[in-house]
Amino acid sequence: MKKLFIIFSVPIVFLLVANGCGDEEPTPFQIQRTDTAPSKAPRQTETAMPPQADEVKETLEWQLAVIQYGATVPKDGPEVDTFKKLLDSIDNKTINTRQECSDMTVKTWQLVNEQGVNDDLLFTMRQLDEALVEGDIKWDLAEVASMYIVLRTQ
Repeated sequence: MKKLFIIFSVPIVFLLVANGCGDEEPTPFQIQRTDTAPSKAPRQTETAMPPQADEVKETLEWQLAVIQYGATVPKDGPEVDTFKKLLDSIDNKTINTRQECSDMTVKTWQLVNEQGVNDDLLFTMRQLDEALVEGDIKWDLAEVASMYIVLRTQ
């Protein structure tokens, strides 16, 4: 009976030690999601303080203008206004959020340029906006962008 106990207990102890039993960091099986709690109260590790001025993100249209021109542009400049109008138009025609529209436009532009087509971001954004027909249907920008990439790089 002792031999049977030793035969089964030694491998179990070995596995516990080898897998870090008692380590500070939990294994993937021990991690539990904490973001599903319905409470909106900040966790103890979070602060309820408003973000500092340097932590506030710039507008999406300003970020797009900076990508287009490769330099900082005035936040109220005509370049930013152009991107704002295009982003608003794409946002109104799609099921996607403004952030997703911005991200997909930049990614589309990057993928097209990687294939040797030398377009700028503003041109790509205008083309995507024109491809989205306004009407009762809300488009998925990912589908339209995929078709644009295929057609533009042929």
